[in-house]
Amino acid sequence: VRRLAARAGYPHVLGYDVESRDHAATGVPAVLRKVTGELRHGSVVGLSLARPVTVAALPLLLTEIDRRGLRAVTATELLS
Repeated sequence: VRRLAARAGYPHVLGYDVESRDHAATGVPAVLRKVTGELRHGSVVGLSLARPVTVAALPLLLTEIDRRGLRAVTATELLS
């Protein structure tokens, strides 16, 4: 995968270990349960872009990340 990505001009390949399933979630509580149940130090969380349930859940997820003494970073920060 890395070789093919590099050939296509992508310098990095990034996966995630926590799938939020926000694209299929029935509401914010479902997203919170899914993510917080799997969240660990070093986790990379996959979230959908601009879905209303994701937008609503994000501040609560960030609060929980902070409460656990973890730190949320962007993909750019992670790869630097």
